Amino acid sequence: MLSVPECSKGYDAAVAQVKIVYKQYVDRQCEENLAQAQAAWMTGFSKENAAVASVFLSEIYPDAACYSEAMKLVQEIKRHMGDEWKFEIKQWSDLASIESQRITYAKEIAMAYAQNHPQQVIHLLYR
Repeated sequence: MLSVPECSKGYDAAVAQVKIVYKQYVDRQCEENLAQAQAAWMTGFSKENAAVASVFLSEIYPDAACYSEAMKLVQEIKRHMGDEWKFEIKQWSDLASIESQRITYAKEIAMAYAQNHPQQVIHLLYR
């Protein structure tokens, strides 16, 4: 979908479809990571299991559909782990913020490239 030339009739439809597919991908990854985090946490309420769960939770984007469920699990782990967990939550929050910024910057770069990219015109001569 990303290889559709800007000058073609289907470019706008392809860009719209990319956004839909990407959102579906983010939501699917969220569901998978949340399930892994829940499984890790439910095997026992220990620091080690909290660390394993935090690895999976750190992969969940803030704009994912199940982000609120992930935050509920974070709160549950935080309630059980106390101060030790606060540091890991801060790290996770920072990583999520950085990843969100990366996505925003990538979008801005792509938009700037698209706006500044000269339209190529190809003239075909038939003999």
